[in-house]
Amino acid sequence: MRFSELPCRALGHRPDRRRVWNDELDYRTRCKRCGTEMVRDFHGWRAFDRAADADPRRRTSREDKPEDDSR
Repeated sequence: MRFSELPCRALGHRPDRRRVWNDELDYRTRCKRCGTEMVRDFHGWRAFDRAADADPRRRTSREDKPEDDSR
């Protein structure tokens, strides 16, 4: 465990609201304190779980651009 993860273990993760992006299914960002990937669901922000949140429709990074299907 890294030292930067200690506050998050005690207080919970803190989403970086200035860096939020849409992955075509949900809103995503990273924790301001420890850098953990986060996703916003019906209950609020939580840590992103690659196994549980896997979906082929989901963009994998902020830089990935959606394909243009209009052509």
